[in-house]
Amino acid sequence: MEQPAVTRSIRHWKPLLARELAACRPPPTQLKLRLGQGVHVLIHDDSEYPLHVELRPPRPGRDGWYVSDRTVGRFTGRDDLPATWRRWLDAFRLTLAFVERLDGWGDFLEWADAKPGVSLAKVRPEDRTTSGGDLLVRIHEPCNARCDFCSCIGIMPDYATTVAQIEAELDAGLARGASTVTFTGGEPTLRRDLEDIVALARARGFAHVSLQTNGVRLVDAARVQRLADAGLDSVFLSLHAHTAERHDALLHLEGAFEGATAGVENLLAAGILVRLNHVLQADNVADAPSFARMVRDRFQSKPQLTWSFVSPIGWALEHLEVIPRLSDAVPPLREALAICEAAGIDYEIPGLCGLPLCQMPEHAARFAEFQDPNPPPRLETRRYAPQCASCMLVERCSGYWRVYLDRYGDGELVPVVSPSGGVPEPRNPARPS
Repeated sequence: MEQPAVTRSIRHWKPLLARELAACRPPPTQLKLRLGQGVHVLIHDDSEYPLHVELRPPRPGRDGWYVSDRTVGRFTGRDDLPATWRRWLDAFRLTLAFVERLDGWGDFLEWADAKPGVSLAKVRPEDRTTSGGDLLVRIHEPCNARCDFCSCIGIMPDYATTVAQIEAELDAGLARGASTVTFTGGEPTLRRDLEDIVALARARGFAHVSLQTNGVRLVDAARVQRLADAGLDSVFLSLHAHTAERHDALLHLEGAFEGATAGVENLLAAGILVRLNHVLQADNVADAPSFARMVRDRFQSKPQLTWSFVSPIGWALEHLEVIPRLSDAVPPLREALAICEAAGIDYEIPGLCGLPLCQMPEHAARFAEFQDPNPPPRLETRRYAPQCASCMLVERCSGYWRVYLDRYGDGELVPVVSPSGGVPEPRNPARPS
């Protein structure tokens, strides 16, 4: 659905809501707006969780705290609704009564309802969403980059931003047997207390503490050393091009390449393991060999590499043009892997965020799903092609993205029917399904 004109006038009604809320006593401390699977407003105070108000167009059976012929409003928050929140909801109701009279409000809600969004609800300990069993904790929502392929979009209730929430997540992870915790976001280096959080994880008993970051803030060598002293021992750092011009454009952030590459050097100097996450997409896929050479020459082959492939989730659903064909990605990636092997660069291809196993069976030993001792996850967002039934790797493969296959077809998924293609033996035999 094309973006309606009213979305360009959000500035006309969001300030109305802000003014109504500011008149409440006490007023909220922060107001955030998110679009995708409806309109989501997060109203923050000093409590652990915000008041979350969701606005969607009317549908049969769709009810809520506010229902009109143009809008259905629902809210979530604490079980015991404070008097302060009741006043905020009253202010919200007054604002809705006005904005529903705006021309195009119905079109706007329909557009926002159809707009992709990601809701990462809490995952039960017994659920598997990807390869591996490490604990992942989102400690910060904002990010200083604006990648068109970012998966962090929409309302993500699994954030743990207060120290109490983080402690609870750490303790729950330890109880499940996790020994490694990875802090992510948003961009976790935007937190001033990141060193304290790393030290907290170590004190709680985690053997390894890692960080997922774009690396821009790690240009500060002194801060990197403080993180190392606190117990940080590895970093998963996003670096998507071998030139500043290309990388900065992909992140929509000037200076991102300079900061990230200096950050890599600082991390290596501090003795912290660095794994670079390189996401192959339409704008950089042909440059995979050049990126491998840059890692070899600038960093003396010290960082490890993860060769990811842009996934049709999050913002990529609104920028499908960034998803290259698998057949266009394999030749340059194959050349890049040869460079890695000649230079002694350790690398892997991840599970859900990588290429399917059948694309490069000769490199199966480097695929996370192939080496995972557990069966791969079976997700509704992925499927198999009919020919996959004859593939000798199907029991180790999670299929591929439905969005991709609906867009490009499944002709690129060629089953591996013989080990003559160079398929190695796995280091960890998979459990039977």
